[in-house]
Amino acid sequence: MMLGKLFDYTVVRFAIIGVVNTIFAYFLGVLLYLWLVDNLDAYLISTLSGFISIGFSLMLQRKFVFLSKGSLKGDLFRGFIVYGALVLFAALIFKVLIDIAKVNIFLSQAITLAQSWIFSYFLLNKFAFPDRYIGDD
Repeated sequence: MMLGKLFDYTVVRFAIIGVVNTIFAYFLGVLLYLWLVDNLDAYLISTLSGFISIGFSLMLQRKFVFLSKGSLKGDLFRGFIVYGALVLFAALIFKVLIDIAKVNIFLSQAITLAQSWIFSYFLLNKFAFPDRYIGDD
């Protein structure tokens, strides 16, 4: 398979944009913390960083992954619902793994992130960006 053809697959674009989003979110969180630490609680800084990162992620996914033709406002609204549900579900999975199943932190975090990645792909694909260009995959 030629490398250019590989980018025709939504899941490959999703993984690449996921790496970009992760790098962006990491540096945004650090920069906001360094900038705002004297004026805001770390929880608020993290929340602000999270919302900005999710918005950035949704914009990239909308344009480069799912090639959405729907309304921007509708896509973002549905995307924030998806991510909100994913965060709550991931927190529950994490708590069960750590507190009930007594799985170590490293494996718990890996499992939580893996399930989040899988569910986010399918939920964004089917729910957040329903009016998308079909023709790949």
